Amino acid sequence: METILFLIFFIAFSSYLWFIFFDDDSDSDDDFWMWLFLWYWFFDDDDK
Repeated sequence: METILFLIFFIAFSSYLWFIFFDDDSDSDDDFWMWLFLWYWFFDDDDK
């Protein structure tokens, strides 16, 4: 289970880094908040 959570976190974090370094938009913050929202949504859903 912890391995799955780590993989999900790693994918999310690497995507965030991808948005920072390779996305020329000024929307990097929006991408970060989107990932943060998905992360919290996943845990909230998992608790039920």
